[in-house]
Amino acid sequence: MKRVFVLLIGISSTVTSFSQLALGIQGTGNLSDASIKNTTLAELDKKARVLPSAGIVADLTLSSSVTVRSGINFLQQGITLKSAVPGPAGEIDMIRFSSKLNLNYLQVPLNVLYTTKGAVQFFAGGGPYFSYAISGKSKDDITYEFADGSKETEKQETDVFEKDENGDRTWKRTDFGIGAVAGVKLAGGFFANVGYQFSLANLNKADDGKYRNRGLQLTVGYYLWRK
Repeated sequence: MKRVFVLLIGISSTVTSFSQLALGIQGTGNLSDASIKNTTLAELDKKARVLPSAGIVADLTLSSSVTVRSGINFLQQGITLKSAVPGPAGEIDMIRFSSKLNLNYLQVPLNVLYTTKGAVQFFAGGGPYFSYAISGKSKDDITYEFADGSKETEKQETDVFEKDENGDRTWKRTDFGIGAVAGVKLAGGFFANVGYQFSLANLNKADDGKYRNRGLQLTVGYYLWRK
């Protein structure tokens, strides 16, 4: 027991001697996508969207090669969906659906990074993340194509997190998943990295659908304070 205690003290002293904290800001371009399963529409045309994001980053250097990165980010997720179904027998030939989904999150990642030494440092690693949606909108267009060649479009906007008459929500606000990241840090305080995140949570609580966020991200940032 005494040896274990001495070993723990040694590890703690080593970590303390190496520990360095850096705080900074970052901007991100997020190529947002999603994994979808829907049984109500026969075919879905899904398109990713490039959405801006930004946040605060915190790096805790534990050793000469290990860094823990966290922070808090405002992250936008969303896709565009299109579908078409034949209209009922009669005047309507086709009904076309177009939906643009916007989900706005506060996200806290926790990545463990392996970092090289030198004035220019390369790093790679990954870890889990947790997100909470602060808002979400779906902008929908429904276009009716009539047999005489004319068209009529209905537009509507809905809050995807709004409760129904039973007090339930169709979409979950909380999201979590796994991410991977790789990039470079410069001596002057600038850094850049690419990353990929995929959700492990099904955000759609409806029986006929599943929705999981995906995102390929390019981030550029600057450390404002280092100690």
